[in-house]
Amino acid sequence: MPEIKRQVTILRPTDYGKDESNYKHLYILLTDPCFDGESGKEDMILSVSCSSIKDGKALDETCILKAGIHEFITRDSFIFYRHLRIDSSKEIQANIEAGYFIQKALINDEIYQQILRGVLSSKSVDRKYKRFLKNAIRQNACHDINEY
Repeated sequence: MPEIKRQVTILRPTDYGKDESNYKHLYILLTDPCFDGESGKEDMILSVSCSSIKDGKALDETCILKAGIHEFITRDSFIFYRHLRIDSSKEIQANIEAGYFIQKALINDEIYQQILRGVLSSKSVDRKYKRFLKNAIRQNACHDINEY
């Protein structure tokens, strides 16, 4: 059974980026499962997508990732903070077990910290995600970015 926790990366189908069906983007899990005070739900996880940098396409320059820093990042990429999500850890796990999502290698600590800091600094992030992250830090469900 896959362990659903911070720094895990998954490929999950998206409805943006490509026209073909079942196109998958890399998502990075930013928190361990924790309580979401806004929805009142337990075992929720914050995640964000990573997208290749392409001329003429949207780009959030808050967190740029160089090709090769992760097994799936083969081109210079960026964290697409507009695509932050809050999902149930149980749903993520069920989708991995069903083969709908594909679990990949963990993201390293340095990149993880950079991505977390970007959640709080990017102008593309809705306040509810910033609140979720701060609440996750209080629950020890992710690293306290103020310590680094």
